[in-house]
Amino acid sequence: MYVCSREHGQPCASAPRATYHPNPFYPEEARRQKLSGRVVLSTIITTEGTAANLRISKSAGHGFDEAAIECVKRWKFDPGLYDGKPVPVAMEMEVDFKLY
Repeated sequence: MYVCSREHGQPCASAPRATYHPNPFYPEEARRQKLSGRVVLSTIITTEGTAANLRISKSAGHGFDEAAIECVKRWKFDPGLYDGKPVPVAMEMEVDFKLY
């Protein structure tokens, strides 16, 4: 199931909502080089509110990809709903890494 969009018409579900989303650990290699990056992940948010089948859609290298996957594995979600019932939902998400 997908969240409703131009690309994905009916049937579609409401979007899952992150309820617990700690920040990612910054890769030491990237910190030393003062790098920033954005990783795009494809995933399925399960009916239990966890991210499954995590895959890299857009890589940032320098350890960011692995850090993004480990981060999102810890996130918790309110699952997407279809007809008021929890359903697994395919989606993409971005994880940003910025030094402040």
